[in-house]
Amino acid sequence: AQDYEDLAKLASPAVARAKCAPTIDVEAAGAMPVAGQVSLIVAPATTDAKPMPSVNLLNDVQEYVDLRRIPTADLFVVGPPFVRVDVAVTVALTSFNVSADVEAAVQLALASYLHPLTGGRAGGGWDFGRAPQRSELFALVRSVPGVQFVSALTIAKTGEPATALTSPYFLVYSGKHTVEIS
Repeated sequence: AQDYEDLAKLASPAVARAKCAPTIDVEAAGAMPVAGQVSLIVAPATTDAKPMPSVNLLNDVQEYVDLRRIPTADLFVVGPPFVRVDVAVTVALTSFNVSADVEAAVQLALASYLHPLTGGRAGGGWDFGRAPQRSELFALVRSVPGVQFVSALTIAKTGEPATALTSPYFLVYSGKHTVEIS
């Protein structure tokens, strides 16, 4: 699996992340294991909130890896399934004079933290198949200057496609966030 991921990154400098799903066609309904099938999931290097690979990038990776892979394997090069994460949060402020600034800062913090390639705790992106935990988002919002405490926080996750929520190969991305000041 690691060899396929390394080959995908060597295929083009436009590949930021790659994940190999051995024995799985991730785009097939049910994604049941089948010997000889390999899905190579590719995410492009981009600042887009939802980094979808172009058809050209997928073709470039397919052609490059095809020349170097085991010939008996069926290779599927695809973009990642995504899970959109929408957050609704209610915060209390240290001062009402900063309400507009805090609302914008919370929105920005959530969008940055939930970016699939540059988000997460260390800023190195999200692991495939890992969704953010409520406690992480509480801590993130609480760390925004001007926030005294977080009184409520809900997370809504939407799979794109719907089966992405049960896949171990999805990437999260930032959706629509609602910030309420109390």
